[in-house]
Amino acid sequence: MQAWMMVLVSGPGAIAGIAILFGQLANQVFGTGSTGMQLTWAVAAIVFFALVNLRGAEWGGRTQIVLTAIKVAGLIVP
Repeated sequence: MQAWMMVLVSGPGAIAGIAILFGQLANQVFGTGSTGMQLTWAVAAIVFFALVNLRGAEWGGRTQIVLTAIKVAGLIVP
């Protein structure tokens, strides 16, 4: 029963929450203030990572490397 709760409730809820936070941040970075745009960013993030996941572990690894490089560059560049 707990496994089904994780699959049907906890997992999707956590993904949706993180995607909404990403949408809020993207709105702040790109200067779009509408709620519709926030949801568009959230859905785009979920779809992007779902497609990367469907492509396999090699694509997932490459995506991780690129995103990590972006994070490190953000720390280095003042």
